[in-house]
Amino acid sequence: MTIRLRNPHFILAAVVLLLCLSQCEPTRQATQRPDRHWVVLVPGLWDDASRFDHLRPVLQRQGWRTLDFPLNPNNGSASNGELAMQLGRMIEKTVPPGDRVSIIGFSMGGLVARSYVQDFGGLHRVAQLLMIGTPNQGTETARLLLMPGVREMVPGSAWLQRLNHGSFGQLRQIRYGVIWSTTDGVVFPSASSQIPGAWERQLSGVFHAALSSDPRVHQAAVEFLRSPR
Repeated sequence: MTIRLRNPHFILAAVVLLLCLSQCEPTRQATQRPDRHWVVLVPGLWDDASRFDHLRPVLQRQGWRTLDFPLNPNNGSASNGELAMQLGRMIEKTVPPGDRVSIIGFSMGGLVARSYVQDFGGLHRVAQLLMIGTPNQGTETARLLLMPGVREMVPGSAWLQRLNHGSFGQLRQIRYGVIWSTTDGVVFPSASSQIPGAWERQLSGVFHAALSSDPRVHQAAVEFLRSPR
């Protein structure tokens, strides 16, 4: 059976509606929440998942799916490389194949994440890496402790030399950034957090342990994650 539309006003209204929908669709897409990919949170020495209790809900409200990686052990008795392998195993077990992740690492956690990307095959799973208060060039305070994972953070250590020179080209293949404070107090000198080629946000007036709860850090983290990759 054939239905004939004889009312010209009905036809005109239908055409106008279709044109409106076609024009409105880009606007609807532009206002959608950001890409809902995974953000893996890696704490630092002597830390656990509570390190990110202030940042985690900020990210979740923006639409990201967060995944906590517990350092085990978290006292520096294991090398950062061993922890990096654990990180890789957790991502492979939890994140669906083909999905890429962003990683936010706090303090030593940033070095663990770098080791995963640079030395243990993380390059194919990680889209971007943000390091908060991470001693990328080492910290003099690491000389005070003898645990293997801490000694690797002594400036000029063989492990850091390899990370900053030998396999650094791997890191350059993803987007990476640093947030650091001139008044860190634990990473010393504080500029040791800097790394060539990184997106960077420098703060002042905030101590190392307070970085993860500072609203300026939260804002910068969201900005970094939402920027074009």
